[in-house]
Amino acid sequence: PSWAVSLGALHPLVALWPVTAATGLTAWLEGGGSLRVRAFGEAIGMRAVMFLQTPDPFFNINTPADLGAAQARVFSLPPA
Repeated sequence: PSWAVSLGALHPLVALWPVTAATGLTAWLEGGGSLRVRAFGEAIGMRAVMFLQTPDPFFNINTPADLGAAQARVFSLPPA
């Protein structure tokens, strides 16, 4: 199991979660402990996969300004 890390930031939902973790997740959620995705991932031994490129490939888009910045990045990319 692995999750993405870019520019020092963990992205626990950008991950390869093993199907076998489903049983453990049920027990985790019923156990009354932390509901954080990160806490569960750490408990099952998720490993980091580092993405070193800039700009951050996992840039969060939360506001209209963020969307504008993301669109500017995409439309300024050279053709593949």
